[in-house]
Amino acid sequence: MLTSNPAPAQARVIDNVFTADECEKIIALGARRPREDARVQSYGNAARIGHVAWVDPGPETIWVYQRLATMVVWVNQAFQFELLGFVDALQYTVYGIGHKFDWHVDIGAGQASLRKLSITVQLSEESAYEGGGLQFISAPDQTSSKARGSAIVFPSYLAHRVADVTDGTRCSLVGWAAGVPFR
Repeated sequence: MLTSNPAPAQARVIDNVFTADECEKIIALGARRPREDARVQSYGNAARIGHVAWVDPGPETIWVYQRLATMVVWVNQAFQFELLGFVDALQYTVYGIGHKFDWHVDIGAGQASLRKLSITVQLSEESAYEGGGLQFISAPDQTSSKARGSAIVFPSYLAHRVADVTDGTRCSLVGWAAGVPFR
């Protein structure tokens, strides 16, 4: 008899991955990095409007990587993906009024083909912005947590978007746990 694993089609919300003070430290780390306009090569310039900065692993950031890695190991018990770690730097993202990221998937060609789990950590206070929700095309009723310090983890092949920010500023930290290509 065949059994199914519903986990590969779902996102998981994990509360309290980082404290409010730790979120402030991550925001400060991201703000000190060179900022660039968010771009997506294959979706066109209007698909993503916002700003990003890359947070590489190093002495100042190792605690962030370790916390996320520990969480990913725990969450991956449900997904059961073959994971090796992070192959991309973490992405500090800032979305202001009118900023968005249209429907997309995080897996792609080249190094992006190794992405298996996508992670978004909410760094802003819940009251700091309106709109800007992380939404999933396959689960329109699923709501991602806006609680500061929470993370949402989902398979990188799930189509998702960041809806238009209508007020304030949304800050988040994005990462991708990678592994051997899907078979």
